[in-house]
This record gives sequence, C-alpha cells and structure tokens, in this order.
Amino acid sequence: MQAGIAMPFTRNFIEKCGDVWEKSQNHLFVNALGEGSLDAGKFKFYLKQDYLYLIAYSRVLALAVYKAPNLELMNEFAKLLSATLSTEMALHRAYAAKFGIPEAQLEAEPPSPAMLAYTSYMLDIAARESFAANVACLLPCAIGYAEIGERLLRESQAAGALESNPYREWIETYSSREFRDYSDWLEKTFDGLAAEAGESETDRLFEIFLTSTKYEWMFWEMAWTMEEWPA
Repeated sequence: MQAGIAMPFTRNFIEKCGDVWEKSQNHLFVNALGEGSLDAGKFKFYLKQDYLYLIAYSRVLALAVYKAPNLELMNEFAKLLSATLSTEMALHRAYAAKFGIPEAQLEAEPPSPAMLAYTSYMLDIAARESFAANVACLLPCAIGYAEIGERLLRESQAAGALESNPYREWIETYSSREFRDYSDWLEKTFDGLAAEAGESETDRLFEIFLTSTKYEWMFWEMAWTMEEWPA
C-alpha cells in the first residue's frame, strides 16, 4: 500500500481481525478437506449444517433487499437471493445426495449450537440494524470461502491431487470465477458503504465483521468436532 493511500475498509478489517481470520482460514477441517483426508462423517455433518445455514443466509439476503437504499442494490441482492435459493441450494442438495444424504434429511436436520448461534446473530443484525451492518455480517463468509477455495485449489493442483480428492467439487465451487465475482462485488459494495459511515458506525461495522469472523471459525470447529447439544 503506497503512502497516503488508505487501505480499503474490508482489507483493513481483515488485518484488524489478525489471528482470528488466519485461524478460520487454516482450520483443521479446512486443511483436511483440501488434502482429501477429511473424515467423510465430519463432511456429511458439515453439509447438513451448511444447508440449514443457507436457509438462514437467504433470509438475511431478503432483509438486505428490503433495506437496500436504492433500486440498483435492491436488484443485485434480489438476484443473489434468487441464485442462493434456486441454484446454490439445488447444487448443495445434489452434492449431498452423492454422499448419501437425501433432501428430506437435510431439511429435518436439527441445528447445532454453533450453527444456530451464528445464524441467529446474522438475522438479528439484518433485522435490527442498518443495511451496511447487514452486508458486514455477510462478508466474512463470502470472502473467507473464496480465499479458502482458491488456496485449496492451488495447493491441490501443485500436489497433483485434485482429481483424486473426494471433495474436489467443493473446492472447485468455491474457487470458481463466479464465486470470486460475488465475493469481490460484495466487498466493493461494503467498502462504498463504510466510506460514507461516521467513526462510531465504522467501529460498529468492524465489531460485526469480527463477530461473524469468529462464528466462521466456530462453524469449522463445529464440523470438526461434530458438535452436539449437551445431554
């Protein structure tokens, strides 16, 4: 970064997250998935919880449509909502089926404590706070998955192990140009919103971004431990 040129808000937020961001990006679950050594039971657990996450994520996008300050942003978030409901979730169901998880089981799966806490937090922010806050709570997932997908793709290709990796489709999905375009657009949109915010609002946006980043780590940890409710 050249002297006198301010770092974009999103990148500054990631830097301020420090170890929290890095630990989420390099969780044991993520790295085992990239190596193809991840236990299939852990991945199935993750798929079922991630499906529930996508349902809540769609509701957060719907609230973004409602709160968007102009028609252009309303339209863009409406397209994201439609793509999530009609495309991403359909792909998720098809992928789950390859691992022997029927659609009915996906929808009937009880939420884990971490999944429920994360999505409840996102929905609360989206319902009660500003449009910029809504985008802030979505960002860590979007950017995190794009960066994880691209890293795992590079490492798998360098090792010549992508084709034999049982989780190749997951890596290809989140390393795709389409997903990176979505992540980049959301980041650019947030940077524009944060640039118009006052200091106290910017502090609040970082707090939300940091909390969602912590929940991203907790989501990987939940999948790794196959978290259950206390008896």
